[in-house]
Amino acid sequence: MESIWRRLGFFSAFIVDPVGSAGGLCLCWKAGIDVGMLHSDQSKIVVRFNDTLGCVDWICYFVYAPPVRSDRKMFWENLALEMAGLDKPWTLIGDLNSILNQGEKFGGTSGSHGDFEDLSNFLLMTGGVDLGSVGNFYTWTNNRKFSALIKERLDRVIGDPKWILSFPKAGVKVLTIRDSDHAPMLLDLYLENDSTHRPFRYLEVWIRDPSCYDVVKEAWTAVVRGCFSFQLISKLHRTKRALAKWNKEFFGINFWNATLPSNASWGARGMFASREFIRQESCWLVGNGHCVDLWTTPWTPWLDWDSYLAAFNPNVRWPVTLSLDKFILSNGYLDTNLLSQWFRPEFLESLRTFVTLPGNSDDLLIWKDSPNGLFSVKAAHASLTKNRSGNVDVLFKQVWNSSFLERVKLFLWKVGKDILPCGKRLKVIYGRSFECVLCSLAEDSLEHLFFHCPLARGCWFKSRWGIRSDSLTFSSSREILHWLLNPHSPSMLSPMDLHDLSSFAVVLAYTLWNARNKAFHDGLRPSVDSMLHTTMTLVQETQIDGNLGLNHVGETPPIPSAVDLLGEFNVFVDAAVKDNTAFLAVLSLDKQGEVIEAFSVKTWVKSPLEAETMAICHAISRCQEHGWMNACIFSDCKVAVEAAAARKVPCWKSTAWFLHLFNRLEVAVNTKVVWIPRSLNSNAHLLAKWAASHNFSNCFSHSVLRSLLAMN
Repeated sequence: MESIWRRLGFFSAFIVDPVGSAGGLCLCWKAGIDVGMLHSDQSKIVVRFNDTLGCVDWICYFVYAPPVRSDRKMFWENLALEMAGLDKPWTLIGDLNSILNQGEKFGGTSGSHGDFEDLSNFLLMTGGVDLGSVGNFYTWTNNRKFSALIKERLDRVIGDPKWILSFPKAGVKVLTIRDSDHAPMLLDLYLENDSTHRPFRYLEVWIRDPSCYDVVKEAWTAVVRGCFSFQLISKLHRTKRALAKWNKEFFGINFWNATLPSNASWGARGMFASREFIRQESCWLVGNGHCVDLWTTPWTPWLDWDSYLAAFNPNVRWPVTLSLDKFILSNGYLDTNLLSQWFRPEFLESLRTFVTLPGNSDDLLIWKDSPNGLFSVKAAHASLTKNRSGNVDVLFKQVWNSSFLERVKLFLWKVGKDILPCGKRLKVIYGRSFECVLCSLAEDSLEHLFFHCPLARGCWFKSRWGIRSDSLTFSSSREILHWLLNPHSPSMLSPMDLHDLSSFAVVLAYTLWNARNKAFHDGLRPSVDSMLHTTMTLVQETQIDGNLGLNHVGETPPIPSAVDLLGEFNVFVDAAVKDNTAFLAVLSLDKQGEVIEAFSVKTWVKSPLEAETMAICHAISRCQEHGWMNACIFSDCKVAVEAAAARKVPCWKSTAWFLHLFNRLEVAVNTKVVWIPRSLNSNAHLLAKWAASHNFSNCFSHSVLRSLLAMN
């Protein structure tokens, strides 16, 4: 081997000898590269690179993962534990013999979940990021004819966030497969994107600039000799080149379309190269509108930039600048009558839910893919790679799209990913098995805890479905998650019963997990009755259906009202939402619980959270109109109530209404916002539901109130 790497011009090498005729690794490097050998085995060579491009030292794992599936699981778990102890940036490169999803395989049999979970769990546990690649997508082939051809993406480069920040220009090239079944892979620490030719497209927005007419006229009046068809083609080509040059050098000169100077620094070149990406992923939340130029600034989060440009009225002319503040009314809403001169009607229709930030606030620049709207390198990288993730996992999509509490969603995700600290995971870490802390009758596992433990069996059997959970068996944690979300029962159940059973199953599993942890840490062992009570209480408090205020979960009758009326005036609010239409209900009681008034408001919203926030805002405004100083507002939306208490916006998409809420609370100093469970807010819920079903937006009459509240 030494003669080979010397003949290839390498300065030095490190070799892992094969076992028999199988395996063997060789790492070679050229002179001038400072490489420090750390350790190696039959599957990897680990080195440290010192002073690379003037950056910090970093560790690189050159890997050939075990080809046998049974060996790979232990390999990836041990590697994840090893990397968790690293204090330097690291990257991993090589033949991983694993894929992330079915989209990384062509031909052959479809992969199972077990084929994907090892590498996926490694990325989750280490925080590693797949760098992607340019060139061939598939890096391995079996070199068969098309009917039996199989291709897979087995080779890749993974880096941790610190390494990516140290080498922001790094990229991976996959070369052509020749003389091997694997494609050579090149990790370039300074990869420049190849320039590509883009076809010419005429943009309708150009006609708004008067100079566009002059450019076309000048190009078209040029003298061309030849037949008429040749003259026509030549003039079209001249006009195309003239418009392309005019668009690049003149049209709306600013950062977004200015020309890159020939002597620009590398930093400036990087900023110019990222312009379109920034414009697609960033957006202004409109306050006073001074920072928003109608022509060049993104301010509609629900539209990409191309769709926004297409929304302009083609008959308007392009001015030099036109800031959005000219279209904002004194009440904070947009003047749609004035905007109708500039935009198409369908765009104006989408503005009916648009509201500006309150109090003449400054415009706020946000990053759309970040939940809190703040820009970070992690958020930008997620935006860059969001279209590379391959096929969507339907099961986890069902988890995230459900209306369980966020902590319950996270718990379900951990169940499906098999990363909860129990069973086999504890055995890997501590080297021994653990018994169930609730019964000490079997080895600790999710299947035993959720279904076979005596405590779990008692809860399942005493539920209204009478399920004998000890007969249920599962081969993986993913199957457990699928059953919890989509349960089946020996008896025929209606869709509503199945929905209720799923709600009960998910919450019971979550409650059992919490009970296990309390038993482990505090030695507390609950009874079956207490577990059922805790589970049913949480089921009643959890909004499962996704449409706030429209349906209750299950058929359990509402708990009788037991709310302490804390103020001289007590206002209960709720919202019924369907699509983008919301009906807000506000019910006001005095200290003795007598109804003072009740009304509903029809409005358009972007989300149920926004509707609940608007309902609280309407309640505060009503209290101020009546002069109610000592008022208490009750809402069953915990996110909105906690945000009001912390004065912190939970999601940038609802920033405007939360800032309106915060401003109202600053004025109404004696007004409290209190959270109550859904079951204790049933009166406001009934009013919102009735208003939605009758398309009602007004004060409720005494007869309607008597009939609705009597039903409750």
